[in-house]
Amino acid sequence: MKKLIVFVLWIAACGGETEPQVLRSSSEPVVSTPVAMDLGAVRRPDGKSVLRASHLRLSDLTKWVSGTDDLNVDEEQVLLDAVNQTTAACEPCMSEGMSLGSCLQRALASCTNLPTLVQRAFRVAIQGGELSEAQQAISFVEPWQELPAQDTSAEGVSVTLAVDYLDPFTHRAWKSWQVLKAEYGDALRFQFLHAPHERHTGADELSKLALKARILGKEMAFHEAVMAAGESPKLNELRELPLFKEKSEYEVELQQRLDPLLLENISDVNRLGVDSTPIAWVDGYRVSGLRSVDVLQRFVDLALAD
Repeated sequence: MKKLIVFVLWIAACGGETEPQVLRSSSEPVVSTPVAMDLGAVRRPDGKSVLRASHLRLSDLTKWVSGTDDLNVDEEQVLLDAVNQTTAACEPCMSEGMSLGSCLQRALASCTNLPTLVQRAFRVAIQGGELSEAQQAISFVEPWQELPAQDTSAEGVSVTLAVDYLDPFTHRAWKSWQVLKAEYGDALRFQFLHAPHERHTGADELSKLALKARILGKEMAFHEAVMAAGESPKLNELRELPLFKEKSEYEVELQQRLDPLLLENISDVNRLGVDSTPIAWVDGYRVSGLRSVDVLQRFVDLALAD
């Protein structure tokens, strides 16, 4: 009788129903549903997508690099791994996590630097370099950006500096470039992008004065005069520089040429996303913030090898 009562109570606790247990044979295969993972949706801490490797073959690269037949098996692998496993250094490919190889095939107008990077990887490979060396030559933290040459007749590696002459960091950043300018001489072609911050009262007037010096072909002389004046240059003193006195009779013409130049400068600042200084571009490769001579020299040496 007691056993019957316990059994009835157990049935009640289970809701009055029992489900038969299905036993699976150990030999029966377990079917699982595959999980699709879109790496393009996975983001790194900086907001960019993680790298999605490509699978280009050597024959796919002959459009951009010659001499691939001279590579041995190991050198070929270094080149292919570098192209397929390195994030493309341009936008939008960098943000999308696209490899150099994948982005190269898209032939984007904003990524015209990529064939040069393939050439860099090829040079490392054919000289017997390791994959890490090839990737160091073509991998960048910030994307390449196209900047128009302000002086199309000049030769050498283009170095564009975004400056705010009342920003102390602009002055401190110049110290590294000054060392490289002395070492490389005419191999470096400097040009300037003026990005005065609104919190620096008077910085916009200094930028206008710098652009006037550009019209006169004296922008580097003006820049060096500002750097020599210290982190708080005086506008009135700079206006009295001899380089402005020489052409004072052309003041009206200078002003007419200055207005469109100001608009062009503002347009470039906005297009390139300049919201602080210092920023440098070495043949288009962007380097933000204060950097050591050694870091900047690496950018210069890579550009000279191209």
